[in-house]
Formats: sequence, structure tokens, C-alpha cells
Amino acid sequence: MFSDVRHQGGFSVVELTVAMFVTVLTLALAVPAFLRVWSTQQLVATRQLLLDNLRLAQEEGQSSGTFGAVRMAKYAPRYGTFVGGKQLSTTVFAPGINYVDGYLQMQNGNLTYDQLGNCQVSGVIRLTDGARELDITTYMGAGLISPGG
Repeated sequence: MFSDVRHQGGFSVVELTVAMFVTVLTLALAVPAFLRVWSTQQLVATRQLLLDNLRLAQEEGQSSGTFGAVRMAKYAPRYGTFVGGKQLSTTVFAPGINYVDGYLQMQNGNLTYDQLGNCQVSGVIRLTDGARELDITTYMGAGLISPGG
């Protein structure tokens, strides 16, 4: 009565289709979330590197007996770090990070620190990745540099 049919191992087309659908759905939900996290981390890392270079210019100004400076490029996402007239480095922002409106939210893009470590410019450096913004605030006549939200 019963024929001798041997069951072959493997998956049916329906099982493979369902597995592929679940995989594609998971990726469709996970990739945008990952990209948002990646972009946010790039923004945070760029701000931290700029803060570190501002503090380096301040410390060099104090220790060298001359001045330290960070000169922001007017319309490009990069800046140079200087001691006296000598350039120490040029830093380019992470891809996708820029200034709001293409420039600093202050009148002068040259942040200079004197021998006392005081900044000669005050204002906000506003960094953005298009969706989020992070600020760095400098205070004229003081050595204060504060990261904002």
C-alpha cells in the first residue's frame, strides 16, 4: 500500500522564501538605525577632536610664550592648528560633518589664545551632520571652552 518513498533532506521553496523575507525585513529595519548611530558618533568624534585641538592651541600658547591658534576654513569642513606662525596640523572633519550655514556662528574663524591661555574670540562653533547639531562655545578673555548640546 505505501510506496517506499525516501525523504530527501533540504528546504522547500516556501521555507526558503520565508527565510529570505525575514532576513530582508530585519536588514531593512537595522541598516537605517545603524547609519543614524554611525552618523551621530562621527559628529561626536569630530567635536571631540576639535575640542582637543582647541585645548592644544591653548596649552601651546601658554607654554611657548607666543600664541596658539585654530583657524577654521571659511567654507570648508577643515581647520589648522598653529603655534606662533607655525602650522602644527590640518584637520578635515569626518565625511558628512559641516558647519551650520557653511561657516562659524561667530564673526571670526580664527580662535587665538594668548600666553595666559585666554581666547581672543567668543562665539559658537556649530557642527552638524544634517539632522543633529553639536556646539562648542568659546568665551573671549577667558580660557573657557565648553561643549554644548
